[in-house]
Amino acid sequence: MRTLPAMERILREILPEGRILVAHGQMEEEELARAMDDFSAGRADLLLCTAIIEAGLDIASANTILVNDAHRFGLAQLYQLRGRVGRDRLRAYAYFLLPGEILMTREASQRLAVITDLTALGSGFRIASHDLEIRGGGNLLGKDQSGHIHQVGYELYTQLLSEAVAEISGRTEAEREEPELELRIPAFLPDDYIAEPGIRLDFYRKFAAARSVDAADDLELSMLDRFGRLPDPAEALCDMTRMRVRMREAGIRELKRGNGSLYLSLADRSSVDRSLLVRLVTRERGLFSFVRGEVLAMRLEAESPSEVVLAAKNLLNRLSPRG
Repeated sequence: MRTLPAMERILREILPEGRILVAHGQMEEEELARAMDDFSAGRADLLLCTAIIEAGLDIASANTILVNDAHRFGLAQLYQLRGRVGRDRLRAYAYFLLPGEILMTREASQRLAVITDLTALGSGFRIASHDLEIRGGGNLLGKDQSGHIHQVGYELYTQLLSEAVAEISGRTEAEREEPELELRIPAFLPDDYIAEPGIRLDFYRKFAAARSVDAADDLELSMLDRFGRLPDPAEALCDMTRMRVRMREAGIRELKRGNGSLYLSLADRSSVDRSLLVRLVTRERGLFSFVRGEVLAMRLEAESPSEVVLAAKNLLNRLSPRG
């Protein structure tokens, strides 16, 4: 906004014959409407404006847009701005301008690469998917609340997504109930392991869709073959996917970590014999106990990520051994 007057002077020097209008959000409503009407009616050649035009503007005769300091815009904004031109049969052009001396962040470079590559009609969903991977799903969870997908929490993200899809499709609560596995350990695909955002997001989707231990094993082998030895957070993601499959098969509703223990509860239709929980508590009182009724608590001997995973696996093995 503050640079508009200077930019207008530069444009009038370059285009002394050009008919230039200015539009921004701090103008009086009538003045702004008049400028937009004049430009729509072809009574001006160029509209100098802020990002106020990014949504809702439909001017068929506009076929060229130049976005200054494009690295400052989000991916969704760039997509909307690009969509302001090319709304008629005329060939359209969108130019994203950057200061020559600027050193862009990695996220800014990724945004511009995506908006440049995805130009086909109907690219909106793919751009939204890339935006999620670059920008993150929000600051719902994570140690530093910075908003990237592994800090949001893979478990919570996929759980919310599954619940929303189930609600839209009209499935009942029993049909869409998913086990809750919260071990509070790093479980994600580091970007220095899989550098391409689209490939990482594709693997996240496949992990979310895995419904068998074999499927999780195949994903682990695929990453090992393509990218080499898995870093600890990626291994943890594979382990948690396998555990979630086993919990679903056995009817285990929750397995959560907190206060130096693991807490496990069964679903109403669990295949686990509830008397087995009683025997564990009776025979190993120093390790197992009941809290809040039928919630089984198992004391953790150590709390490093690998030891937490091992303890969770051992607990599932004791309740539901695999044949």
